Amino acid sequence: MALTKLNNAAVSSVTNAGLPVLARTNMPTGTVIQVQSYGAYPGYGEAASSSGYVDSGINISITPTATSSKILLQCQWSWWFTSDANNYMMATLYRTIGGSNLTNLAPDNTYDTMHFYGPSRHGAYNDAAYLHHIDSPNTTSACVYKLYVRAYDASNNIRFKWTEAETTMHALEIAG
Repeated sequence: MALTKLNNAAVSSVTNAGLPVLARTNMPTGTVIQVQSYGAYPGYGEAASSSGYVDSGINISITPTATSSKILLQCQWSWWFTSDANNYMMATLYRTIGGSNLTNLAPDNTYDTMHFYGPSRHGAYNDAAYLHHIDSPNTTSACVYKLYVRAYDASNNIRFKWTEAETTMHALEIAG
């Protein structure tokens, strides 16, 4: 069997030559440390117009390795109204750390929402929604992120998570 050599040294000598090994906690700022993903084709849910925010069932858990880490959240889901109307869907993310109470991550504004979504040409047609957010949880405890949705007014209900389209949520830990 032939022995591969690099600069007259066996490969095993080169690969064990004391090259620096970076631990997760020593990664440069902006490096992706870990990725958690959720992807499913769940049955649809419905948010009654007058009920306020409703847990969509779309959630993900990640445990940061350092308190300086940022968490990049990316969500995608399908949605539509029960009938065509001049209405909007609102969405926000809630977070719990180590099993604590849920905290709305949206700015404290009139609707406590992160994003408004307007319907396509016909509100009862299936549409896609995307939500991205960067969180600074300042912890090494498990963080659970949950997507909540609601309608703007009581003209009709929102349906979300169409069974024929994948619903996804990703949480990426970014070195801070």
